[in-house]
Amino acid sequence: SDNSSNEESSEQSASSISQSGNENSKNPCDMKALRKALEKLSKATESMGSHEDRKNSELKNSEEEQAAKLSEEAPSEQEEKSSEEIASEIATMMQEAITEVLNSNDSEKLSEVLRNYDRQVVSEGSNLHKNVPWNFVKTSYESPFSYDATYKEISYVISALVKAVEKTTLKKQRGYKENNLYVGRRLNTNALIRGDGKAFTKNHAPTKKPDLAVSLVVDQSGSMSGTKIKKANLAAIAIEDLCLRLNIPLQIIYHSTNYHSVEVDIVENFYDSKEQRKKARTRLQDMPSRSCNRDGAVLEYAFNSIKRRTEPQKLVMLVSDGAPNHDGYSGIAAYNDLQSIVSSMKKKHIGFIAFGIDNESSDDLKTIYGEDYVDIKDLNTLPVKMSKALLKNF
Repeated sequence: SDNSSNEESSEQSASSISQSGNENSKNPCDMKALRKALEKLSKATESMGSHEDRKNSELKNSEEEQAAKLSEEAPSEQEEKSSEEIASEIATMMQEAITEVLNSNDSEKLSEVLRNYDRQVVSEGSNLHKNVPWNFVKTSYESPFSYDATYKEISYVISALVKAVEKTTLKKQRGYKENNLYVGRRLNTNALIRGDGKAFTKNHAPTKKPDLAVSLVVDQSGSMSGTKIKKANLAAIAIEDLCLRLNIPLQIIYHSTNYHSVEVDIVENFYDSKEQRKKARTRLQDMPSRSCNRDGAVLEYAFNSIKRRTEPQKLVMLVSDGAPNHDGYSGIAAYNDLQSIVSSMKKKHIGFIAFGIDNESSDDLKTIYGEDYVDIKDLNTLPVKMSKALLKNF
């Protein structure tokens, strides 16, 4: 309607000019009417231009407001999904990539995929450790002859450990007989005399699928020097051999620091083949003590890594000589952090054991881990104590 009125105003102005011109042709001295007509035309043209500009501006503002409103009302895909769901999707994609590369036997490609996998797991750390730099390093080398000699030192402990663990928690992997049942396919005539009705037995067939996945975290801090790191390495050899014999997926992480950075040496990973594990384990006897220890960051890594496993039972084990100590990470704050991580594990039904190997620092470990602390200063006690801890966790 404004445009039409402006057009009419223009037409009237043009008409005035025409009439004035006609009058002037008759009376050249009458210039006042012509000037007025020109002023009217100028004002009408300016009015039309300013109105168009105002209308275009209003239309543009209206479109921007509508787009902003639609953007607010429609949540983005990232807002619709929780951070856990997004992390889970990324983890699934990484696992698919790892499986694909394993099938192709491309060792270089596998190494790159695993490095990306490690970086993804690190990125899931809590705010307390999120900005701490990470380095994945190799702190010892394969030494089969040295490993064989060390293995003989601990072979009797390994044998006892395998027997104890098989008996308590993993016997169904090799098959076993369940007695004293009310119902079953086989009748135990010797049990009839009891008169309690529990006279049936059932044979459970062996299963190849492992029920358990294990992540072993070993402290490489400077305080672990001497006999303590040797004892920790022997414990790692025993646990590694147990898992290899029983076909248990295993991750072995040694850790220390380098100035502000966390440094981890992943000796074995869950996706390693048996051949890869047999080669990698010959590094264990030579793992050195190094610098400080930021246990929380590495336990978080182990937790985020093992929770992706499909085994119904999962276990994280720590071997250490005492409390953590790193740049800005010690004392009560570190204690609370470690207790929080272990609590998060248990909420996800992941078991935890903290093995202490030193008399001097056992009080620190007891304070931090409470009933999850197990003293293995004498490695001869490892089989019985580990089997009991497994039974308690599962």
